[in-house]
Amino acid sequence: MSSEFPKPESALAMRADVRRDLPATQLTLLRAVAWEELAARRAQKDLETTDPGLFQMLSQASVIAQQQVHEAEAAHAKMRAEKLAEVRTYEQLLAVAIWEIETQGFDTMASVPIYTGGKSPFPKENMAHAEMFMLYLSSRGYRVWNQIPYLDENLQIDSEHMKNIREKFVKFFIPLMQSRKLAHLIMMPGWEKSSGCTTEHTEAQGSGTQVQYGREDWESIY
Repeated sequence: MSSEFPKPESALAMRADVRRDLPATQLTLLRAVAWEELAARRAQKDLETTDPGLFQMLSQASVIAQQQVHEAEAAHAKMRAEKLAEVRTYEQLLAVAIWEIETQGFDTMASVPIYTGGKSPFPKENMAHAEMFMLYLSSRGYRVWNQIPYLDENLQIDSEHMKNIREKFVKFFIPLMQSRKLAHLIMMPGWEKSSGCTTEHTEAQGSGTQVQYGREDWESIY
């Protein structure tokens, strides 16, 4: 079992991939620009000394791109919240998730321990830890769909058709894996202790989704 997953060859290659394979949404392109500028700055740590003019230009471009990403993400989060507020069944929840994955060009899901197997006995703390892992994956070039807003306790919905974790796996998570909308499932370290993660792992393998395994030391290199 590999403990690492492949990294994109370069930010430029990733940007080309975004333009070729994804819907040309504003958000995915802005993310690519921000990543490319950031990669350029990291690759030339002495650029500030050797070419201060170019360094300043790249710095300004990166800041502008990041601001645009934040604005676009905020607008998208508002739209997602409005859609989730109308959800009354797990089938409707699945439809919102697929809408988000398709329109934003996400291709990766992180399987993260929340209710069992997490670092903390408190789900909210595990959610925060899981979101850090997803940010780490994003920094490595993956387009990660964030499942945290779709967890029952975050939906704040009073519906007799929801709040049943077993039924949710049958009507939401398993169909999501089977839809093949997500090409990659990356297992967060500790996933073996989580009943939810092991179920996602099994379903992903059965649906042909590429299963990868996060580094044990991801927090020290993020």
